Amino acid sequence: MAIFSFDDRHWPLCVTSAQGTLTLDQHLEMLAVWDRWLRRKEPFIVFRRYLDPAAIAQAHGVAQVTKNWLANGAAEEIKLYVRAMCILVPAQTQAVKSKPSVDAVFGVPGGIFDNTTSCISWLDDNQWFECDFAATETFLATFV
Repeated sequence: MAIFSFDDRHWPLCVTSAQGTLTLDQHLEMLAVWDRWLRRKEPFIVFRRYLDPAAIAQAHGVAQVTKNWLANGAAEEIKLYVRAMCILVPAQTQAVKSKPSVDAVFGVPGGIFDNTTSCISWLDDNQWFECDFAATETFLATFV
């Protein structure tokens, strides 16, 4: 059975995690979490963690629901409020890395990483953790 979870205790650093192929209902739950974050109308950084190759697969209907969600305003709100999006995938899912960039799909800075070290290095290099509102030490201790 697939598992979806999220954590925003370290706002503005947020995490979604998926293990196994999410059902359409689980995907809708994830979109509802995104809606809550976007309604805050505050900048945030999101880490999307896919814990196994099956988590990257999409259940029937997910693509269309996501396209509709983005078209109904989420795409613009993501551009306004998401400072960076890091997508963490298992190392064995190299095919995912050939997909369009985070910037091309969502219009925000980001990347697809196969380990947390390269992800955190990218964030450091781009000074995303330099913002004074980020509780980075606690966040890193929790997720890295």
